[in-house]
Amino acid sequence: MENREIEKVENNKILFFLGAGASVTAGVPDTESFIYGMNNKELEILPDFYDENTLKFKEKEESLKSLEKELRGFIREKTIVSKDKIDYIAPLKEFIDKYKTLDIFSVNYDTCIEQFCKEYSLRYTDGFELYWHPELFDGDYDVKLHKIHGSVMWYLTDRGTYVKIPIASKEKDEIKLITGETAKTLMVYPRGGKWEYAEPLLELIRRLHDGLENAGVCIIIGYSFRDDYIRRIFFEAAQKNKDLTIFLISPHAGKIYDDKLKFIDKDKIRPSSLEGRVICWNYPMEIVLKDYYLYRSLRKLSDILKGLEVAHEFKRERGSKVGAFQHGVQEVVSNCIEIGYTSMAEKVLEKELGITVNNLKESALFVDKKPIDKLRVLCGLGVNHLYSGRYDKAKIYFEVLKEVLEQSLEVGNEYFELNRQLTDLVKNGKEGRAEIEQKIEKIRRNNEVLPFYGWFGNHSDLNWTRRLEYSFIVFLNKEITLRSRKDEDNILLKY
Repeated sequence: MENREIEKVENNKILFFLGAGASVTAGVPDTESFIYGMNNKELEILPDFYDENTLKFKEKEESLKSLEKELRGFIREKTIVSKDKIDYIAPLKEFIDKYKTLDIFSVNYDTCIEQFCKEYSLRYTDGFELYWHPELFDGDYDVKLHKIHGSVMWYLTDRGTYVKIPIASKEKDEIKLITGETAKTLMVYPRGGKWEYAEPLLELIRRLHDGLENAGVCIIIGYSFRDDYIRRIFFEAAQKNKDLTIFLISPHAGKIYDDKLKFIDKDKIRPSSLEGRVICWNYPMEIVLKDYYLYRSLRKLSDILKGLEVAHEFKRERGSKVGAFQHGVQEVVSNCIEIGYTSMAEKVLEKELGITVNNLKESALFVDKKPIDKLRVLCGLGVNHLYSGRYDKAKIYFEVLKEVLEQSLEVGNEYFELNRQLTDLVKNGKEGRAEIEQKIEKIRRNNEVLPFYGWFGNHSDLNWTRRLEYSFIVFLNKEITLRSRKDEDNILLKY
């Protein structure tokens, strides 16, 4: 991998794409809640469709206008966010410090990002001053906010101009300007399975396409890819931009990837251009941003790309058997597991070491026989698959992990028993030392599960057990903390 590809991650080439799930913590309903709430709203305003005198339906056009006005007001009421609700977004400031400008694309109408910028005195543009000026996106700002479905603050006038007016009242869906123009909120909705767009929104979609074609990473939060046209934009961009990596963050990220992004067709036969390039994190936005885990994971991604380049350099110069190459591959796999990049970890294992899910039980896993790495790979990939909903794959890793642990304990018990016998012989001056020493040496030399030299030395049986437990349990607890939700805690117990 060339240095220019690595620089894509380190430079200002990161995009954020926000769906409804990114605003739930701020009190904004997600898509399902919006639909349920609007359906209830429709029931509440049904009496408005009737003429009180004749008890007959009013004219269709009049009724639809009434309904549209009520629903727009309902959306405004639910999407205007107060500043005390956006603390969970605060860690995004770290990205501005590192990458200078935060490019955010959003399908949400709400004001979360605007409040975030206001609260932390960040210079931002959404393409508007008073009127629409898309050239503002080419300027120097801390945050560039592209709201591709419109905003509760954007209006379209009856003269065809676009203006931004920060009015909080839900009653102000239709306003009168001092110029004499009448303006309605600029928000697009699906109608008959299609979207109707105004000029600003078409420009923003174009910028999304261009941004994805030039980005190293796109971080997608709380978006389920229900909109086929957006999915196609990602497919087309990824086909041209071979370096694009996706972080997909949602409580159902694994399922969304498998259902919407992994394949290009509904029958799931033709792999898409995003296959193997999506890191699935099955947890909410606030957990991702907390303690700057997302920020640190982007740095890990850069380490992965660099690690692959270094390992390949050693392989080109000195061959695949060189220790530096082997250690480089191990480090890459370890970093992939840490950030949940399961597909990359498995790809590296297969390409560099010939290890696949199918031959996992027969593989030494790592040629220099490091048990901690083996435990981490088996546990990490198993847990990552588990919380992505890929239970069949998870089960394979956990079954092999169980065998490794059982074998480790069996060999360890034999080793310590032989050492105990040897100690007794030495202490009591009895014969038979040579035979026991040969057995101990055979274990040390031939066993691929535990390299005893330098790992626990002459430590006691208790310390050995604790060391084994520490490596496994610490990693497992970290994965559970990051990935589990209360309703899924018991899933792990099945394995």
